[in-house]
Amino acid sequence: MKNEVLNKFAFIVFAILLILFQTNCSQINQNISSFNLYSVEEEMQLGYKISKQYDQQLNLNTNPEIVDYINDIGQRLVKVSKRNTIPFVFKVVNDPTVNAFALPGGYCYINTGLILFAESEAELASVIGHEIAHVVGEHSMKRLSKTRAINGALQIGSILGSVFIGQRTTENALMIADLASTGVLLNYSRGDELEADRLGIQQMHDAGLNPIGSQTFFQKLSKKDGAKTSGFFSTHPATEDRFKQSKRLIGKLPNKNYDPLTNQRFEKIKNKLSKE
Repeated sequence: MKNEVLNKFAFIVFAILLILFQTNCSQINQNISSFNLYSVEEEMQLGYKISKQYDQQLNLNTNPEIVDYINDIGQRLVKVSKRNTIPFVFKVVNDPTVNAFALPGGYCYINTGLILFAESEAELASVIGHEIAHVVGEHSMKRLSKTRAINGALQIGSILGSVFIGQRTTENALMIADLASTGVLLNYSRGDELEADRLGIQQMHDAGLNPIGSQTFFQKLSKKDGAKTSGFFSTHPATEDRFKQSKRLIGKLPNKNYDPLTNQRFEKIKNKLSKE
């Protein structure tokens, strides 16, 4: 197994050097923008290890009623997604910042500030669906692959090689955490955001959740100021073309009887959080 992994990395490095001799950097960037060097198993391994690092640093909400509610919405959307065989995990973070993020392998984190900021279940579901869509689109893994290819990223290859082989040193753990903190996995491109919006809207429609929640959430968020709302746009840049695309996609969806925009369970969860 060890030799097999090392041979794989050696082949990747050779392929990168070959590309460098045959084309310029701009062509490389275009050719590997959708290039994923990792298998599903490797993605899940990496996501699991990074999530363990995050779990130690974040203040996770363990209220079963709140966690189950977020999980129910998430799993409903996962069920109609294009990667519904991945065992997605949804966690709630006690943080007033309006934000959410997803790690490779389906580990999704939703801040309590986001739940309280949403005015309907559809708005909340739109953000959860957007994060699911980043995993469905393999955006983090493609970005990691792109970083390795363009920069050579021999150190990253060595780190991940030791992770996949099974070494568990303190040094490796710190390096894994550094991968996440440097933005390699969470800093999405404009194209990634557009695709996540598109996939998220389709998932909401297929799950019977009103996709208009996506528009109302972003419109409301874009009008707000302050640290509590700036966190979301720091990792999910708001651009005019995103709003235009969302409006266009929602307008093209066939008619469907969606769930009510708000429901008793949503209001109950918000009320419970506001008292914590």
